[in-house]
Amino acid sequence: MDPVFGLSYQPDQVQFEPAPADLLAKCPALQNAMWTRRLWIYAKTDGPDGQVLVVGGFYLRRLSSTVRAETDPKGAMLKTSRAGCRLLGPAREVFRYPDDLVALPVLEALAADLVRRYRLAFGGSAALSRTLLQQHALPAGARDAVLRDALAARD
Repeated sequence: MDPVFGLSYQPDQVQFEPAPADLLAKCPALQNAMWTRRLWIYAKTDGPDGQVLVVGGFYLRRLSSTVRAETDPKGAMLKTSRAGCRLLGPAREVFRYPDDLVALPVLEALAADLVRRYRLAFGGSAALSRTLLQQHALPAGARDAVLRDALAARD
C-alpha cells in the first residue's frame, strides 16, 4: 500500500525507487529494537536546508526465525541534511497539514515529484488516474489541494 493515496499494488509489478541503504542509519527514528524497514522513495525534492522525502514500504520484524513483513500504510515524510534526519510525520498527514513543517513551494515540488514517480510506476497518467478512481483514492478533501493540483498538471 502506498503511503499517500492508500493504493494497493503489487511491489513486483509497480516499482518505486528503493531507498538508499544508509537511510535507516541516518534516520534512526524509522526503526526500533523490534522492527526495521524495507523502504521505497515515493517522492523527494531539495529544500532550502536539506532534502525532503516521502518513504514507505514494509516493517520487518527483527527478532524472528522467519522473515515477517507488514505493510506500512502511512509511510513517513522526512527531512535529511548533513546534520541528520528529522521525521516530519505520516506522509499524507504532512501533505494535508504541513503547518510549519514544510514550506508550500517545497511541498508543491514534492507533490510534483510524487505524481511523476507514480505515473511512471503505474504505467502513465491514464493508468494512474484509472487506479485512483477504481480504488476510490482521488484526493478530494478540502486539505488535498496540493495533491490535486499536482495530479492535474500535465506530464
